[in-house]
Amino acid sequence: MKAQFDEPEIPPAPKVETDRLFVAILLDKYIQDGLTSLIKDLRSLDVPVKWLEPGNLHLTLCFLGEVPRSKEQEVMERLQLVRREFNPFGIQLGGLGGFPNLKKPSVLFAPVSEGWEKLRDLAGAISKNLRGFGQKQEDREFNAHVTLGRVKGFKGAKTIQPKLEGKIPALIGKMGVNSFALIKSQLNPEGPVYTILHEFNLAG
Repeated sequence: MKAQFDEPEIPPAPKVETDRLFVAILLDKYIQDGLTSLIKDLRSLDVPVKWLEPGNLHLTLCFLGEVPRSKEQEVMERLQLVRREFNPFGIQLGGLGGFPNLKKPSVLFAPVSEGWEKLRDLAGAISKNLRGFGQKQEDREFNAHVTLGRVKGFKGAKTIQPKLEGKIPALIGKMGVNSFALIKSQLNPEGPVYTILHEFNLAG
């Protein structure tokens, strides 16, 4: 007769505390004011777009997604290495773009019309140094832009471009890029809440 033994209980794995993180350029007041004015003009067109709140506008360099809190200090240390490799530079925003295009966009954005090459290099260095830290890191080509709004539904998307005629500014504003920031995003029904964890000044 075989002896019967109870299976040992395996304790559940401890929950890993994470934060939703991304790295971005914080926009100065002059650019913020220019983008707020543009959104106000576009809002008057009555297009099916959910516009971002002015305080949430930023220029994303690298979206990491959920990162274990135990890894955040190492993320900051690696960003310290990156910031030493770059000197301050200038950028200019102007025009209006859409993903995947303006004919039937899902997202409307303000593109960086000057200085995007240096932004691309900075974003590339950050992504390379943070490889493997986030669950949502993407390998697609960097596109320097500030998201303005997201289109609600597909049917109304094709009605947007004709209404934009005469509303696209050649120049929104210029600013100096002297730093970048590691930001935590908390998703809420009313919209995301952003918390700056640390700002990294560029060398020089």
